[in-house]
Amino acid sequence: MKLGDAQSPLEAATNLLVLRRYQPFRFGGKWFVSAINGIGYAYRNQRDLLNVADKAGLASLEIATV
Repeated sequence: MKLGDAQSPLEAATNLLVLRRYQPFRFGGKWFVSAINGIGYAYRNQRDLLNVADKAGLASLEIATV
């Protein structure tokens, strides 16, 4: 899921927490978030996030868990 503009995993996590305020049942639970090429991404499992990073051609990735 794309979260909008984010330059770091912290900004992506902040964007996810804003969504949780409005729909806590849909966006609750454990999420893996990261910023890939200036866009924040959040997925329920880490493998999906790593697949997006592979498609973007990244060799390393910073991941935060929310």
